[in-house]
Amino acid sequence: MDWDLYLEDLLRKIERSEIQKVFLFLHLLNGEWKILSAFTPGKGSDVTLRGLRVTLPRMVDWSEPPQGKLVESSHWENPYSSLLLSEGQGEKVLLFYVAPCPLLLLVFVLTRDITGDIREALGNNPLSFPSHLYEAWVEHNRHLVLDRFLLSFVSLLEGIDAYTYHHSLRVAALAEQIAFRLGLSEERQEAVRVAGLIHDLGKLLVPREILLKPGKLTEEEFEEVKRHVLELDHIFLGNEFVEPYVFLARCHHERLDGSGYLGLREEEIPLESQILAVCDVFDALAHDRPYREAYSLEGTIRELTILGEIGKLNREIIQALLSEIPEYYLSPLEGEKMPLFPGLKVMVRRIREGKEEGYSGRVGESEEEKTVIVFPFNTPPLEPGEEVLISYELSYLTIEAKARYLSQSGERHFFSLERAMRHRKSFILPWSLELYFLKAEKKDLKDLVRELAQNPKGLRRARTEAVGGERIALLVEDSSLMVGDRVVLLFEAYGERFIIPGRVTRVEDLGFAHRTLVGDFDLPEREVDRLYGVILRRQRELQRRLLCRTPSSVLPNPQGDIPN
Repeated sequence: MDWDLYLEDLLRKIERSEIQKVFLFLHLLNGEWKILSAFTPGKGSDVTLRGLRVTLPRMVDWSEPPQGKLVESSHWENPYSSLLLSEGQGEKVLLFYVAPCPLLLLVFVLTRDITGDIREALGNNPLSFPSHLYEAWVEHNRHLVLDRFLLSFVSLLEGIDAYTYHHSLRVAALAEQIAFRLGLSEERQEAVRVAGLIHDLGKLLVPREILLKPGKLTEEEFEEVKRHVLELDHIFLGNEFVEPYVFLARCHHERLDGSGYLGLREEEIPLESQILAVCDVFDALAHDRPYREAYSLEGTIRELTILGEIGKLNREIIQALLSEIPEYYLSPLEGEKMPLFPGLKVMVRRIREGKEEGYSGRVGESEEEKTVIVFPFNTPPLEPGEEVLISYELSYLTIEAKARYLSQSGERHFFSLERAMRHRKSFILPWSLELYFLKAEKKDLKDLVRELAQNPKGLRRARTEAVGGERIALLVEDSSLMVGDRVVLLFEAYGERFIIPGRVTRVEDLGFAHRTLVGDFDLPEREVDRLYGVILRRQRELQRRLLCRTPSSVLPNPQGDIPN
């Protein structure tokens, strides 16, 4: 509906010169009000104010909505008060609030009290609301409701299935970035992000023993796995806030040649779903699954290229993804946009009197201008304008950004993000290498390193998932390592042997393996430089291959089946 025409028609019914301006607000679920229209008699609509969200005083009597309430502008303090005041400097006006229905609020800016006439005009000419008013309210609140739903969903998923949790976050972040690279609108970018977060939620209803089966699935078991895309319809049935994204998520296993789960072909598959399909395959190949080890980055690129060449996946999207890899995986992300999703567990750090304080929270709502964080345990005593660091773990990556604290509303704390950073210490490359480790128990780490250098006995086998200068992510079959354990890692890269003492900083149960992050390395400077040397060599090697777009025929052989 054209809300400007709505207000223009309303003013014709009242016809009083004492009305300087009239606003129409829509109520949002977070307590704010969104300006649908701002109209000045004789001048028309003020489009610069449309869409602005403000917090209004709690002075509306919902029990008698047509009656309204009158206040003097001088008695109302609000950062946005200038929007509702007279255009003349210093002139006091009256503000008359009328709530014609629980979803809408009218605010009249008056030079004198004519509320009796307004009430009479409204009484003689009842306001008629469009039949789709509720749909409009749903649409305007969709982002808020989605963020609140995702806050709960992501938190729950992390505790139930760590692999699906991290996979969903990675797919959503990469898909949104590719949608941006392809020039999709912000609305469609958000749709890709939301669909990416929920695309595998149906797997929570598939028997876990099937999902974690180390061998090939039977035909009946594979049919059970395929069912997860249809379960989304049942999970979100009747949820008008999420339903628009369900079809996009449901089609993430479709192939252009019709060989996907649902048999859709080419133009039947939304572009957003085609983006998800490429990102889903890329992430599944690049990470361990119960039935196979992860592909190398080169092997992953090879398989994607083949799938594009034989007409299963969109080749343009594959090229966009290959263009994204150098920035996404192989560079420090300096100055890049920080991807934040509702429900993400974050750490907010502040420096106070020379000491660092850390507070654990979760992202609530995230927008271009501000991000909401809720703190379930300790609330940080922040002051408006104070600078902090916000960081979170995305699998083995640590994303960190400078931010400024804005304000607090109940349990919701507002921050303004500046830019993303990924410091040298957290720069880490995906790199699968054979690795051996030994738990230090009560031995001194340096003594243990010397012993292993001469006689490497008692070592246990694992594999690296990623290698960085100050931490290494490895996949361990069992739960033998716990946070705080001191360990020694032994591996080779480019013919160089490394023996690295460190401490376990994080352990995640993926169901089929335990992702274990080891950091706090105790290495002399020359060993640190040597480690960074092989990491940079690997980085340059991958970058060269990506820049050359190496043909699939000369890339390494595949290591297993294409993921389901």
